Amino acid sequence: MLPELLNPPADTQRARWRIPDGKRARLPKWVVVVVPVLPLVMLAARPIPAPRAPAVQSSRGYISTTPLSEHTAGPFNSVGASTLVVYVSSHPLWNNRTVELNGISDNKGNAWKLLSGPSLWSGHRFTLMSAIYYVNAPNTAIMHSVSVKLSNPAPLVLHIVGVSGSDSNVNPIYSPITSPGANGTSPDVKTAPITVPENSLLLSWTKNETPADAIATGDEHLDEESTGFLWAASQTSSSAGSYVGRFEYNRPIGWQTAIIALKPMIRHHLKTLSAIHDDRTHLQPRVGEARAY
Repeated sequence: MLPELLNPPADTQRARWRIPDGKRARLPKWVVVVVPVLPLVMLAARPIPAPRAPAVQSSRGYISTTPLSEHTAGPFNSVGASTLVVYVSSHPLWNNRTVELNGISDNKGNAWKLLSGPSLWSGHRFTLMSAIYYVNAPNTAIMHSVSVKLSNPAPLVLHIVGVSGSDSNVNPIYSPITSPGANGTSPDVKTAPITVPENSLLLSWTKNETPADAIATGDEHLDEESTGFLWAASQTSSSAGSYVGRFEYNRPIGWQTAIIALKPMIRHHLKTLSAIHDDRTHLQPRVGEARAY
């Protein structure tokens, strides 16, 4: 016989309950059946994917052998760029007049910052003066132009790179601008090393003293906007570690070179929990309804 589940008042009506063995038991009219429902909760931690590597969105090379106090390069399409970088090179003395780099401006009002240099190198025929500038989260345009001001007229060469997908909250990683030594020459160019995280975009340049042809070696890709006096290349770091830029000239020559890295934008993925459960429970135990028999 089933036990009484509740102690009803004396006036509570009793009902008969037929159990499988044919016996009869008296139960309260109202029986509250508590059925605990254990929700099945699956805790799933979504893996955080590796950040996507930045990419060269656009580039522009410029060279002028005409001595000018202001050189303007472009236009180029910078729309979509998260960072703009310029490698610029001239001469600290031209026509017996001292030449200094007086900064970079553009037609979008960006505030350019000096990243490295100006660095000087004394060659057999000329002294080179090179520097690298950048701007994060720039104002962009389809017709974007960049100007370099000099203290006195001199020839100038530069290379602009628009990069998309870079972390514009941090400065680029950079090497010093190096050379083969005073009056030195070499067909092989190797930058100083830099240490970068995985999926960084590496940009490197080599500026030659006199006309020459160069190729990028290793895993680097030569930029089509390279000029006869300034060669640019890029690659993506396949893993975290130390990297250098490498070029090879067609003959021994004097040069200046450097490499920088733009870190990938890290999107903060939250670990999520997913629950498989009966929609009616909302992850709470379910209490059965009171039923009359």
